[in-house]
Amino acid sequence: MGAVHGVYLKYVGLSAISYACYAYATTYGIRLTSTNGGDVEHLSPSLLPFIVAAISGYSAILNASIAGLFKLERGMTLIGKDRTSGKIPWWSYLLFFPFHLPNVVFTYIHTEVVKTQR
Repeated sequence: MGAVHGVYLKYVGLSAISYACYAYATTYGIRLTSTNGGDVEHLSPSLLPFIVAAISGYSAILNASIAGLFKLERGMTLIGKDRTSGKIPWWSYLLFFPFHLPNVVFTYIHTEVVKTQR
């Protein structure tokens, strides 16, 4: 397991970046705007910053949790990984996309770099 000691730091970094996006979206992005000329009862937030904040917050918590579980060497069953085949079910990719998407991208980039070095 020599080469994977620092792999959990990738998830720590993803969590930190996600939290920074969350903090920015909640501080500067989510503004309440009046829809009827100032009536306080009908205030609505802008949808895009709300979505960014929700996804970023979820990603920060998820990747921090996975970093901790990775360090503890626990939790593979939580993402649905089969113990014998190593396969991950489709629902895991959907539910845990802030974890899986960077992994797919990093794996693709790493594979391409290795191909060009041969």
